[in-house]
Amino acid sequence: MTPIWVTLVVGGMGFLSTLGGVALTQWASTRRENATRAAAAEQQRRAERLARRALTYDARKAAYVQVLAVYREVDEELAADWGTDPEEERTRIRALSARLDDLLDELSMYASPEVGMAVAKANLETIMFAIKDSWGAGADARASARSQLQKAVRLVRSAIRADLDFNDPDPPEAPRPVTLDRPPR
Repeated sequence: MTPIWVTLVVGGMGFLSTLGGVALTQWASTRRENATRAAAAEQQRRAERLARRALTYDARKAAYVQVLAVYREVDEELAADWGTDPEEERTRIRALSARLDDLLDELSMYASPEVGMAVAKANLETIMFAIKDSWGAGADARASARSQLQKAVRLVRSAIRADLDFNDPDPPEAPRPVTLDRPPR
């Protein structure tokens, strides 16, 4: 005859094994459901983002043309003869700075994050520095500022191209974007 304690231990182990199996199964099931929900949510977000991009294609294109037009204005302003009056020079630089700041506000509604970051980087790091660096320094410094501006515009244009061509198998016909003149060599 088997002692009673052996029967109780074997029964207890069976009970604990059953509870452990149920807990493990529930944990694996919950983990699988969470992964499925996360994948479905990511797919939904991606579909919404693509639909939103398709709806705003024309608005983004118009905003980007405006962006490049502002850069052209800045380039033309830097290329102009400013004379020798420091007060006029300060006024022009303030106007350019204000126009570039307004550009970020206008762009924020439709631009992709990549284009927004490229414009912000171009404005804050390159163009604003270049314009302020040319303050009172004459035509040579403005020529250097134009060179820096054109480098920044190339980065912005590549971000714009990537945005407008992204997942758009049949983009509408668009005029060539506004480009800056190359500096004389």
